[in-house]
Amino acid sequence: MIFIVSDAHFGSGENSREREELFLDFLRKVKDEGRGLILLGDIFDFWFEYRHYVNAHYFDVLAAILDVARKVPVVYVAGNHDLWIDGFFERRGVKVVKDVYYMDGLAFAHGDNLRSGIRTRDILLNPLLVRMFYALHPDLGYAVARFVSSGSRKRNQDVKEIPEWMWRYVLSRIDARTVVVGHLHVPMVEERAGRKIVCVGDWMKNYTYGVLSSGVLKVMQYGSEVLFSVPVDFQAHPDE
Repeated sequence: MIFIVSDAHFGSGENSREREELFLDFLRKVKDEGRGLILLGDIFDFWFEYRHYVNAHYFDVLAAILDVARKVPVVYVAGNHDLWIDGFFERRGVKVVKDVYYMDGLAFAHGDNLRSGIRTRDILLNPLLVRMFYALHPDLGYAVARFVSSGSRKRNQDVKEIPEWMWRYVLSRIDARTVVVGHLHVPMVEERAGRKIVCVGDWMKNYTYGVLSSGVLKVMQYGSEVLFSVPVDFQAHPDE
């Protein structure tokens, strides 16, 4: 089984410690039962990679992710809250993908990047802005980022369906029949023109994640039930 999870936004939101404890329990499950883990971005509310500083609020989750990576492959697909990933994860055995990750005929993306034209992430990655932010003290930078990121999360609170801009991008530019995303925070699946977009939800309100095995992607709520199952073009490992 390959586990997929997105949008925990640790460092922000309500019940932060409770959400973290449940996520650590989830990662123990991945380590015991999984053949891989795909993190679809925004696991942390803000990730900016300094040379000599790691946010103390993230320590327990970081340690658990790296512990999983010692046993099974872990892929981190960068979201719009963690665009500034550099070498920290890859030096510790986690594969980092900054756009779309393809695996065995499936595509995985955070979701905000599935837009045409100039995107918010393109602006935020401007080298001059990055250098200016790097000059701030990390504690000040973290406070500024939390304030800005709260507005970004609110824009996705009322999503009821896969947005048209995402469908336009997938139908014209993604070479896969199934695209798995986060970003929208709501677990859902839609099909159009023989293509599927599956959102695995979030770990802020829904506590949902995906499990990929034997040609089926299940989206589940932690400690509860399967919300829905989607047949996909994926060949599982022989021993799954």
